[in-house]
Amino acid sequence: PLEWPHDETTYVTGYRINPGNAAVVHHVIAYMMDEEYADDITELEEEDGEVGYTCFGGPGVVDDDDADWLGAWAPGDITGDFPEGTGIPVYPGTIIILQVHYNVEEAGASEDLTTMDISISDEVDYPSRIQPWANPAWLTGDNMLIPAGESDVSHSFSYAFPIDLKIYTSALHM
Repeated sequence: PLEWPHDETTYVTGYRINPGNAAVVHHVIAYMMDEEYADDITELEEEDGEVGYTCFGGPGVVDDDDADWLGAWAPGDITGDFPEGTGIPVYPGTIIILQVHYNVEEAGASEDLTTMDISISDEVDYPSRIQPWANPAWLTGDNMLIPAGESDVSHSFSYAFPIDLKIYTSALHM
């Protein structure tokens, strides 16, 4: 965990996630947690005497659904600057948690030093956010079957947003 070093609201205007060991890094999610979770995060950090702590599917102190994302990366993603004038607000006292998911099935357990570079600004025209979005039915059970050996399988769903939005990009991950 990293305590946000600024004492005024700043805006992240871009980021780059640098997987240290591409053979094992499956994905990375950077979460923003309110300072009210500092004690819980410290407790998790101290449990095993190692740097960091184990968490899956979220930052470890709340469910993924209840955490704000600062950034994310999966193989094939391109990270960088956001569109001109946009940025994600980060408030004083925010704690950043970099959740790195490893896949060691093929490469085996090995060391990693994944990092995240962040660009910031004191102000932006359009405060923004990263919004994870998926069909909730796909996340459990066998609601999104992809039969082995099938070369052309598709799934879809739709959703009518209740407000006007401007979507700048989308990313896929499987």
